[in-house]
Amino acid sequence: MKHYNTIKSGKYLLRCLILLSSLLFHMESKAQFDYNPDIKKTHNLILGLQFQKAQNFITSNENENNGLWIWLKAQKCFIENLSKTETNKTDSTIDILNLCIINLTKYESNNPYFDYSLADIYLYKSFLQLNQENYLSALQNFYKAKRHVENLIIDHPSFEASKKQQLIIQAATNYVKNYFNTSYKLETTTLNSIQTSSDNNKIIDRELKIILPLISYASNETSSINKDHFRWLTNDYFKIGPLEAFTYSFVMSKQQNYNSQLKALSYSDSVEFLNRFNYLNLMYGTALLNKMDSNGVLKLNNYILNNKSTNGNAYANLKCAWFYFIKPNHEKHKQYISKINLNKSYKLNIDKQAMQEISIMNQWKPELIKSRMLFDAGEYHESMTILLQDKTKISSYNENQKLEYAYRLARNYQMLQENESALRFYKIVIASNLDSKYYYPSYSAYNCGMINAKTKNYKLAEFYFKLCLNLDAPIYKKTIHSKAKMALENLSNQLK
Repeated sequence: MKHYNTIKSGKYLLRCLILLSSLLFHMESKAQFDYNPDIKKTHNLILGLQFQKAQNFITSNENENNGLWIWLKAQKCFIENLSKTETNKTDSTIDILNLCIINLTKYESNNPYFDYSLADIYLYKSFLQLNQENYLSALQNFYKAKRHVENLIIDHPSFEASKKQQLIIQAATNYVKNYFNTSYKLETTTLNSIQTSSDNNKIIDRELKIILPLISYASNETSSINKDHFRWLTNDYFKIGPLEAFTYSFVMSKQQNYNSQLKALSYSDSVEFLNRFNYLNLMYGTALLNKMDSNGVLKLNNYILNNKSTNGNAYANLKCAWFYFIKPNHEKHKQYISKINLNKSYKLNIDKQAMQEISIMNQWKPELIKSRMLFDAGEYHESMTILLQDKTKISSYNENQKLEYAYRLARNYQMLQENESALRFYKIVIASNLDSKYYYPSYSAYNCGMINAKTKNYKLAEFYFKLCLNLDAPIYKKTIHSKAKMALENLSNQLK
């Protein structure tokens, strides 16, 4: 009997030990990846580009048994590198990311934040290596991130934070498909699903509200995106931080709501967001100059001065050169032209376009450039007035100048809903056979398709979209053709 009681007591003790070890495991798991108030505060400091304050929290807590501090350290280094355009420090940033990966692998791998954190860091590495044109390493790290996201989908299907990474991976995959001439679009059902699931998810809510509109407008034809998809983009959203101000300004520009964009950028300037995120200087300077406001020159000079890479510099100098070409101030115009390095190979389309414009500088007309800048500010009536006032001088224009004049006129007519006049001038541009020299014919064919699709003249719309795909276009060919393919796909869905 005594032996039986001993065995019984032993079994009871064993059960207690198993239960205790189970509880300790869960407690350790929580400690290993705990999105606690300090983590949340530091996360918000990073997204607010307040890097020194964030670093102070990370330094004082990095010895805690919480893998999310490692994730935040990686995120802080990555976002700081991007916001300060520190291309010369990219290698050291990648070294820090590699160390973070090593340190994270020491943590409990069954926790969903393990895969989530590693997926984020591999995506950071992939993006930086892509910018370095280290395509093989970028692809390898992209697929490592993809594997961790797939682990989350299989092992933790209810872990909503992975929706952010699923969205990024889907968009990146679609971009590659588009590069190889396969049409794509980000389905609105995906957008709605992600937004619904993120509303109550504290770890991705702010990140997703920044990322989602940017990816969506990069992945969709603007007209296919319902404004309700981004219901959080209210008039106060841009006040949260510099990244929110950037997202809001970007979306307002895509929606051609230039007054709202200017309001957000003006506010950003007043609270010194421009000091934290230099790209806002480029956006604000461009917006001001398009309105013929000379303060834009100051903002673009600030952008160039604080830009630790050269991305966007050619474009910024071109905008200043145009402004002084219009005024006119020939000395300052030449000064900004001389700042553009004609022997450099640029990566950004805006810089490539600047080089294209410089190559045809002898074709510039002050009236055409002023009309173009006012159009980009949404001042369609003013832009049109300048063109019509110049009508008597058309006979002195050469063939290339007449082509641009017709294109600018068509664009204004389209925005002012005078479709018949727009179509008439677009057809003149298309018939020029100058698509190998200018993007105007290709875009004209696309815009003819859009006008006819809007008026439900579907056969003609299809004709013009297909015509667009057969026309060349310097620099923007892939962008224009992608839009045409997407429009054709939308058209075929409507006709089903």
